[in-house]
Amino acid sequence: MRNVGRYLAVAGLVAYFGACTSEDRNFGANGNAAAGQPNGSGGGPNGKTGGVASNSGGASGAAQLMVVKVPCNVSAECDDKNPCNGAEICADKFCAAEGTNKANGEACVAPVGTVLVAAAGAGNMGGAGGAAGPTLMSPSNEFFCTKGSCVRGYCGDGYINTAAGEECDDMNTDDKDGCRKDCQFTCETTEECDNGNFCDGAEICLPATHQCATGVKPAQNTLCNPPDNTKWCNFDTCVLIGCGNGTLDADKGEECDDGNVTPNDGCEVDCKWTCESNEECSDKNPCNGTETCDNTNPQKPICKPGTPVTCPAQDACTQNLCKPADGSCYYPPIDADGDGEASTALGACGTDCDDKDPAIFSKDSQEVCKDGKDNDCNPATPDDTSMTRYYLDCDGDGYSGSTDYITECNPPPPKAGLCPEGSANSWITLAPDPKNRVNWDCGDYDGRANPRQTQYFSDYFVNYLGDKSWDYDCDGVASQYYTGHDVPKDSPCDGSFYCAAGYTGPVPACGTAAPYTQCQSRGIIFYPPVTLLQTSIIFLPWCDSAATYRRPPFDQPQTCR
Repeated sequence: MRNVGRYLAVAGLVAYFGACTSEDRNFGANGNAAAGQPNGSGGGPNGKTGGVASNSGGASGAAQLMVVKVPCNVSAECDDKNPCNGAEICADKFCAAEGTNKANGEACVAPVGTVLVAAAGAGNMGGAGGAAGPTLMSPSNEFFCTKGSCVRGYCGDGYINTAAGEECDDMNTDDKDGCRKDCQFTCETTEECDNGNFCDGAEICLPATHQCATGVKPAQNTLCNPPDNTKWCNFDTCVLIGCGNGTLDADKGEECDDGNVTPNDGCEVDCKWTCESNEECSDKNPCNGTETCDNTNPQKPICKPGTPVTCPAQDACTQNLCKPADGSCYYPPIDADGDGEASTALGACGTDCDDKDPAIFSKDSQEVCKDGKDNDCNPATPDDTSMTRYYLDCDGDGYSGSTDYITECNPPPPKAGLCPEGSANSWITLAPDPKNRVNWDCGDYDGRANPRQTQYFSDYFVNYLGDKSWDYDCDGVASQYYTGHDVPKDSPCDGSFYCAAGYTGPVPACGTAAPYTQCQSRGIIFYPPVTLLQTSIIFLPWCDSAATYRRPPFDQPQTCR
């Protein structure tokens, strides 16, 4: 299937097909000769493009693209080998398209013989040759149609990829809702839910939802460590017999006994002091300040919060935020539509005249012809005669990885392009700025990589240089999701200060797993129900007043974006 009015940006086609008519597109000559990015075409003169898409390397420089129609005799000559973007036909001796994109999530198979690696493109007439491109796709049943492109499935895309070992995919990072962020069920057996704490009730796995829940808690002072029977349940905690009765028994190892389970009151439920050092109080988040152990009253040492970091306001258009990783301040714009600009409604510091529409902003914007919008926030710019620059978006995520463009009023055919076979090959009007990493797609072969990505991933993508990368939001930094580290695996959990979560050692690199521990609570089932369907289930948040036990360390892959 070849795309709507299949267009190629190959300089040699001008000589072959003759001079451009009103239906053709013009080639600019203002690009800069420079080494290209591996986007599937070879180097050209003064930034122009040479070589053949899908089997050559990167384009050189930035310039206006030339595109011309592709002649044909039969529809088979127009087939672009993309199973997701509708069927192309030969009409009036030129390739055209009909049909619509397949539904997102429909399984697709990359055609046998699809080019897997784009070779380096040779430069010509002064342009530097492009580097070899990355692996694109391979014959597999692990691909799904997404925005007209047959792309590799990944955990978090909402499609259950059984061939890749996925059991579920609910597109969130909540590990206790039945589907974990690694696309595996939260549980399938009762053993997977058992936290080893007799006193908080026997956990079960709900077969219908794959969620963990607890049953009836044993009565207060029930023996909890058979066969020794030297401990009993003090609410949710198995402690030495006598702990919790309000009488200090130092011979049994008690440091205190205030007869209650109130957290951070000096004496904890296990009859140990709340703290003896500042480190025991730290939540590992410098933005909250430095927590300390206050032992002014030796009989009631308590954890005290620190002074939160205050990030001084810059102006009415910025968010004043603190980075938990290092406690430093940063000031992103208050930007509702993600175009990098704050609303003019916030005052003179704002430049976006419509902060609900990412196609409307002032800096380096262009007026899109006949779209009925004031795209550049300048009412004096005519909407019906402006010549619009269109940029190629290979993966269909709304962002372009190349500064090459086509200039015309009416949009080019939606499937025309220079991308590898099987790509979305769409056109957008949002200009990329790779120098400042604004609206720029750093991995235009992978729809997961784009400036608005908010999800974190444990696997890598291939970026514009052909390298492995975890910088999915294209900001130049592979930000880690899990930043807690050196958390003792036996640290207490009381839902107040003792809620530290993190790796038991140093933070691992992106995509690498290491032992991780956290405080949490289970869902609670209130018995006795008449039937399981009449059971009421409440799922409690992690690290609240109910987060009273620490999950044993488990391997947690580091996810990044």
